Amino acid sequence: MNEIIKVTFSIDWGLLKEFDNLLEKKGLENRSKAIRDLIEDFIVTEKIKQSKINKESEGTFAIIAKSNAPLQVENHLYVTIPINPDYLTFIILPNVTYKEAETEFKSIKEKNYLKFCKLIQI
Repeated sequence: MNEIIKVTFSIDWGLLKEFDNLLEKKGLENRSKAIRDLIEDFIVTEKIKQSKINKESEGTFAIIAKSNAPLQVENHLYVTIPINPDYLTFIILPNVTYKEAETEFKSIKEKNYLKFCKLIQI
């Protein structure tokens, strides 16, 4: 089991007040849990950014996209999660080459207005 430690830090009052307002709007009461979740999300995001895709590889790839509307996706395994007011979509591309995954990635980016889009190998 990981040891829980107490951490203190300084923060601008206005920033903390804005953070608390967002927590209240989302129905979250616990700053500690929210900050832990943010740190975990940050670590995962950085790991994804640092992961290098082998251009010669074949396997399963995923496209993660955030948009204002559901994506136009054809013939793929995918799930779209509505997150007010945005949509988060995970598209799974099993048994493809990197080149095929990259082509699909570019096609999805061209057909949709995206706030975020990332291709990863899983």
